[in-house]
Amino acid sequence: MVKILFKMNMLNLAILTFCSVFSAVSANINITSPPITNWGDWGRFQRCPFGRYAQGFQLKTEANLGLFQDDTALNSIKLFCGDPYRPDTAVLTSTEGEFGKWGNIYSCYPGFLNGFQLRVEEYQGSGDDTATNNVRFYCTNLPTPNDYIEGDGLSYGSWGQTQHCYSNQVISGIQTQVEPNRGDDDDTSLNNVLMECSDYVKANVNEEERKIEEQAASLIAINPKFAHILTMFTKSCMLKYTLLTVAATANINITSPQVTNWGTWGRFQRCPFGRYAQAFQLKTEPNRLAGDDTALNAIRLFCGNPDRPDTAVIMSTEGQFGNWGKVFSCYPGFLNGFSLRAEDPQGSGDDTAANNIRLFCSNTPSYVEGDGLSFGNWSLDQLCLRDQAISGIQTQVEFSQGDEDDTALNNVLMECTNFPQANSKTLDK
Repeated sequence: MVKILFKMNMLNLAILTFCSVFSAVSANINITSPPITNWGDWGRFQRCPFGRYAQGFQLKTEANLGLFQDDTALNSIKLFCGDPYRPDTAVLTSTEGEFGKWGNIYSCYPGFLNGFQLRVEEYQGSGDDTATNNVRFYCTNLPTPNDYIEGDGLSYGSWGQTQHCYSNQVISGIQTQVEPNRGDDDDTSLNNVLMECSDYVKANVNEEERKIEEQAASLIAINPKFAHILTMFTKSCMLKYTLLTVAATANINITSPQVTNWGTWGRFQRCPFGRYAQAFQLKTEPNRLAGDDTALNAIRLFCGNPDRPDTAVIMSTEGQFGNWGKVFSCYPGFLNGFSLRAEDPQGSGDDTAANNIRLFCSNTPSYVEGDGLSFGNWSLDQLCLRDQAISGIQTQVEFSQGDEDDTALNNVLMECTNFPQANSKTLDK
């Protein structure tokens, strides 16, 4: 009897350990290359389809052109969201430089990418700049955490600091900074990389499952009557694990319908872990009547109570025209959708692109409208899923065109993150 009780206690502990694994889920983070160089524009942030994670990569590199030629080295990175040799595997690239060719495909399959390191050449002054030359990726299934797979890029510069995901996380998204072709001036191409790390408990839970199965088999061997209750208990735990894992990792992006498409995408910005957008503020240039209007120039999101001085504020790209307006708050609710007011291309007339934005709140059936301008029309509502709140933003902004017609903000991408207590009023108490 003592032996049976001991084994049952051990089994309970194992199952409870397994059931508690989900507690690590939901802390998506970004890991970014140290900015040794900083030329070019950030491309659009791209994420693997839900439930998929990066398992392979490929580099686009321009070969060494020899002395007195303009080298660009690494031009682009592809991430494969699954087995890279399957034709149906989703592929991410963010921005692709125009020089060079795609090289070998490198695979971590059945493991996952969980860190990276860039080889970057520092600024060369009057010499030829190449910026990023190569990349190493770390994998969950290599013999040690310090082992990596090195790409087939070039060898100028030095290896930078290693950027690792947290334990139980793998790479799920990418954004790259790429300098476009500069004509007769010195070219580089890829300069910096941002990668998103998402919790993937299942990647490390197999050992816990094996231990539970062994202990359950041992207990059932002593008394077969335990089989039914153990099966029910374990299935319940597995269901709870599955539901919580899905709930914690189903981040989605919502994007403005593309009415205009001028400018470059800024860097994706996310609220600190455990915080979500609860207010916003717009930077708008007033109507200049006969002058060149740009209307909406930037959007700030407040990751918490906007009246608190320690609340984090995130912004992607800021246009140079106009002034910051009023702060609009959903607090204690959360932003969970938006509609963008944008003006169609005006041909030979004055273009303004995005003019204003409405943000939807979790604690009201209506929306809060910003203090932008009124040219154009409202887009369809872009809403997060139920029990989600906005946690990140990326904007496309056209910078000053000099004597040419200016716009500023053109499009918006917002990230929605699962937040089971999205209607809670206790977060800032």
